[in-house]
Amino acid sequence: MVFIPEQARRESDILAQQGNAEAIARYEDKIKANPTEPTNYWHLGWALLCQGEKLQATKCWETAIALTHPAAGPLHSPDAIAALETEALRWENLPDYPTAFIIRQALRELAPQNLNNLLGLVSLSLELDPHSLQLKRDLLHLCQLLSGENRNPDLDIHRLAHVLEKLFFVHPLQEFIDICIERELLQNHPQEAWFKSTLGTYYNNLGAQLYQQKAFEAAVSYFKKSQHLKSGIVESLELAKYSYNIGRALMGQRKFEEALPYLEESHNLNPNLDPQGYQLFKARYEIKNIQKGYEFTTDWFSVNIGFLTKCLSHLVGAPHIQGLEIGSWEGRSTCWFLERILTHETARITCIDTFQGSVEHQGWYETTFLDRVEERFDKNIAVTGTAQKVKKCVGSSQEVLRSLPPNCYDFLYIDGSHLACDVLADAILGWGLLKIGGILIFDDYDFTFTNRPNDATKIGIDGFLASYHHKYKMIYKENRVVVQKIAS
Repeated sequence: MVFIPEQARRESDILAQQGNAEAIARYEDKIKANPTEPTNYWHLGWALLCQGEKLQATKCWETAIALTHPAAGPLHSPDAIAALETEALRWENLPDYPTAFIIRQALRELAPQNLNNLLGLVSLSLELDPHSLQLKRDLLHLCQLLSGENRNPDLDIHRLAHVLEKLFFVHPLQEFIDICIERELLQNHPQEAWFKSTLGTYYNNLGAQLYQQKAFEAAVSYFKKSQHLKSGIVESLELAKYSYNIGRALMGQRKFEEALPYLEESHNLNPNLDPQGYQLFKARYEIKNIQKGYEFTTDWFSVNIGFLTKCLSHLVGAPHIQGLEIGSWEGRSTCWFLERILTHETARITCIDTFQGSVEHQGWYETTFLDRVEERFDKNIAVTGTAQKVKKCVGSSQEVLRSLPPNCYDFLYIDGSHLACDVLADAILGWGLLKIGGILIFDDYDFTFTNRPNDATKIGIDGFLASYHHKYKMIYKENRVVVQKIAS
């Protein structure tokens, strides 16, 4: 219905520009002159509303509606609500959002359960004040109404899509978005695919942020939502990323068995997503460690397994192999050497560690944790069933190394103190202990101290490499360094 003639609307616009007080006086005079003209009551109600006189505005509108539609009944009638909706839309299209917002607030009081008006209020709030508390309240109210048993056939799907689009980028509220997904409110809507794809991307990005913050449980939740929305929309190569993200976040929670099927799915969809297959390898590796009964609380080693396997493959199963390790911690690397390299019954390994942690560990762990490192090392070595192959030397590497026999060891793995001076000293002292042809392995070539740049591990390693350049053959140099001794 046309509740206000177009000519009267233009007049209302002009008067509104002159100020609400003047408009009120003008319309009161018009009503005195012609008390049966409904548009005057409508405009007076509008001017009163802008002044905050909601009750007086309501009475004016009731009179206007009664004069125009005598059978319409009270202001809460469908005709009255439709009239206010029409006016709100008109001001939105001008656009004059503050005016439209006032009208919709009045409509809310008349019809608090009106979904489309609530959507309109949310849309206007996103334009006027996207961080307002009222916006969140209105969204939560919408959640309650949308989650009801009724399917809300009169819901303005186009407005809903518009609101959702803005929410993605301005004020995403998970409860409201989840309801829209669960109720399939945009099903068969032209924007449904865009909606799912955009929301899936948003959830994936949010999951990535939470992952970086080590909030792994929350990250898994958002990654799963993202995967669900993207399924059927994106190609398998892209879908592999979402499975990979879920698996990776589950790995962060040490839920290795739960992570495994996601990582396997990701690998099957796109084998090149993770070129070295590290996360899939690590999941299987950790599951085996758990099954064996190892008690590892940290993992700085498994990322090295690929290149160590290549560098030390010639030693696997050989008799009388002697390994030397500086920095054993809980024995993760030692156990791997025993299981994969030092497999002959005559092979041996010497482990040097203070078991008190390095400089950086003092700020990472509680004293009670550090006090049990050696205990966990002993337990893990016992689990291998080859404890007789291990010689444990507790103390400073620079003291212990001076007590060991020269030209005796087939490989030396340096992963103790990361201070440049200590790494350099370990390398120089250890070099004389290596056989000709022996392998020297530096871990953490790229390790740096936040407040001590001159103590970076790389400085010590580079100093050794420069000084001994004619005595070794370079095998590997990236984030780790491996050389083969060719001269004493």
